Amino acid sequence: MKKKYTYRQLILAERDPFIQRQKISAFNALLQIMALLCFSLVISPITSGAWKLAVVYLGLGTWFLINDLFLNKIKNHILVLFTTLTGAYLILAYQFWIERNMEFGMDAYWLWIIIVPFIANFSGGIFYGNIAALGGWILAVIFMWSPVRDLVQDYGTNMTTFYPIDYLCVMIVASCIQYKMTSYQLFRKEAESELAFRQKERFQRMEEQITIYEENETNIRKLKHDIRHFNRVLRAYLKDGEVGKALEYLDQIAGKLEDVKNTNYCDNKLINGLLTVYVSHAKKSKCDIKVKAIVPELIAIDAIDLTSIIANAIENAAEAIRRVEEEKRYIRVSIIYDAGKLKIEVKNSCFYNTKFNDDGLPQSSKVVKSGIGTKNIKELAEKYGGFASFKQKDDIFVMKAIINC
Repeated sequence: MKKKYTYRQLILAERDPFIQRQKISAFNALLQIMALLCFSLVISPITSGAWKLAVVYLGLGTWFLINDLFLNKIKNHILVLFTTLTGAYLILAYQFWIERNMEFGMDAYWLWIIIVPFIANFSGGIFYGNIAALGGWILAVIFMWSPVRDLVQDYGTNMTTFYPIDYLCVMIVASCIQYKMTSYQLFRKEAESELAFRQKERFQRMEEQITIYEENETNIRKLKHDIRHFNRVLRAYLKDGEVGKALEYLDQIAGKLEDVKNTNYCDNKLINGLLTVYVSHAKKSKCDIKVKAIVPELIAIDAIDLTSIIANAIENAAEAIRRVEEEKRYIRVSIIYDAGKLKIEVKNSCFYNTKFNDDGLPQSSKVVKSGIGTKNIKELAEKYGGFASFKQKDDIFVMKAIINC
């Protein structure tokens, strides 16, 4: 995963309902585990007569269980994270205070506290997780760097000097880990969304291709059925010496033949399918479209990338000619494979001045600005060590792309 995300993007991504449901489910399980752990730890202090310690464990376990039930009810993991940790900090602060004269050390509790940033970041995300984890650092500062230190158990010079600093370092590490985890979740979600979109596009084109094939088959059947009648009419015209009427009648037959759409532009089946669909769309817009394609059956380029380049190029041209008068609409498509290079050129009539940004990409003239199509063409061409250019000369817009494959 090479894509980098800003913290703002990750914070917004963590608001996604799917990710929130995952965090709620994971936090539920974590609260239940912590509650069971605390309840199991009650046994040892009870058998040894350490009743105060048993009460603390029982209080922590009960608090975790209450927050688990609270989370199930309100489905807000951020709020429950803050209530859970705030309560836990207060219970532990009480424990540190009442046990200040204990003979055994309380270092183990501080080791538990130092894992709080990982739990907080995992449960609440980078932003809210770090805020919630700050409570552990404040607790450490109060008991180790403030005058309270002289009133509680002595944790040793190294502990009191470095623990708050170590805690901040742990917070940074936890944030970095959570950044990677959330980035991966966001990248995976975007990849899955793009894949779903591409698959949907592919199914739509397949349906359109099937429709075109069915229309062709129907038209061919009609022509086969009517060919005898055509021949009789032509023979009658020629027999009577009415050559002009015979030629006019032939033109009418040629018009019927145009209803049979070309579905074989080159040897590459994928490009054939794309051209069949998009040429059909262009003709429905009363556009004069001509295609030249010389591409072998197999070329070294990913099918999804090839689809995206050709589909975006022709769709952009089709979008532009809709704003042109019908008699002036035309598109010329050239797709040639030669010496390991796929050369794509799409020309279309364009009767408005196209504006280009600093990267040489045309700025979208739609009401809702996008420009994603041309950007995608350029990025995919560069992915294969090629390039893409976009130019307008007078009333002609030209897109060229060369791809090494």
